[in-house]
Amino acid sequence: YDWLKTTVGSLLPKSPVAGAIGYLLNRWDSFTRYCSQGVLSIDNNLCDLLPNVWLKTHPESRRLQRHR
Repeated sequence: YDWLKTTVGSLLPKSPVAGAIGYLLNRWDSFTRYCSQGVLSIDNNLCDLLPNVWLKTHPESRRLQRHR
């Protein structure tokens, strides 16, 4: 954490690395919680996929799609 804070101060503010470090620092509590909890998934692909699966498999969804 200290290294990240020091390093981000020496980078150009608009650089991609500074942006990535800033992103991590802004979400530090969530990141450390993720690292301390071994059961949390690293991605949310399942959450992203489920609406598409529902739309493709349920007849009601076809009716909803026609009214868009």
